[in-house]
Amino acid sequence: MLFAEMLGEERKLGEKRILELLEKMEEAGLSPDISRLKREPEYLEKMLEKFHLSDFDQ
Repeated sequence: MLFAEMLGEERKLGEKRILELLEKMEEAGLSPDISRLKREPEYLEKMLEKFHLSDFDQ
């Protein structure tokens, strides 16, 4: 696999993980602040850990 293909796969996994996070936040009754998730990597990581998605590998 070429390096560019590997990066593309990583990006797809990241996007899938973010979408899963948004769904779980909404299910929990939270209002996802997308701009904050983009702006603050620490907040994103905190939310991923909270919803058990930090080791997402599907």
